[in-house]
Amino acid sequence: MPPAGKLYHGFYWGGVGTDEHDPTEHDVTPGDVARYEQAVGKQTAWIYFSDNWFESRKFPAVMCGWIRDRKKVPYIRLMLRSNVDQRHSEKTFSLGKIIAGDFDVDLRAWAQDAKNFGSPILIEWGT
Repeated sequence: MPPAGKLYHGFYWGGVGTDEHDPTEHDVTPGDVARYEQAVGKQTAWIYFSDNWFESRKFPAVMCGWIRDRKKVPYIRLMLRSNVDQRHSEKTFSLGKIIAGDFDVDLRAWAQDAKNFGSPILIEWGT
């Protein structure tokens, strides 16, 4: 919890304008964070980004590492999706397949790597 009368301030990088928008929602760099913090005059507590399973099912240790190195908390949006197009139902990572255990091995490996990361992280799933 933040101290009384204070709040935690996070950062999500959505790209630069609509033509260069980051459809994978993870192309944030340390420079982007620094520019944002300079513009608002405040430090962020966490950096929010998507971890798309159509790219990799591995825990994003490199991304989390540079965020942690800057004394911020990685806020991972765990995206079990087969592409960025949201105008159709999910075929690969459907809720039925998740419930059936089709991805249990991958999810357990991801969770173990998250645990081994050894510092706080925030994780969101289900958007």
